[in-house]
Amino acid sequence: MNTDFLEISRKVLGNLWSLIAVRKIRGRRTTLKPVVDFFDPVFFSAIRVGCTVFYLDSESQIPVGKSNENSKFYTNLLVLAAVGSGANFWTNPRSISSPGYKEYALQSYSLWRKWIENAPTSLCNA
Repeated sequence: MNTDFLEISRKVLGNLWSLIAVRKIRGRRTTLKPVVDFFDPVFFSAIRVGCTVFYLDSESQIPVGKSNENSKFYTNLLVLAAVGSGANFWTNPRSISSPGYKEYALQSYSLWRKWIENAPTSLCNA
């Protein structure tokens, strides 16, 4: 899941200044569930208390949770997905994830390094 835009109920985080809330927002492990990316712990908490996750790009599609790639939201959005995860996997190669996601994230990070930071990695073939 890409965190393009996040709106979340306060009941999920409680006191925003608590150490647990800060850890959740920063993507730090707060339970035994593995954390791959920022906000994973926030989503775990939201789902645990019965919240539903929706795409917010189209009023007509919110109830069914489908994205509309032709909507104004998406057509004006630049997305470099999984760059944070890729950076984590690059610096911590023993991090555990599904092989497909790990490869995708590493390739995304490699493109970020090449086109944004002008510092290609050995993974970048583009």
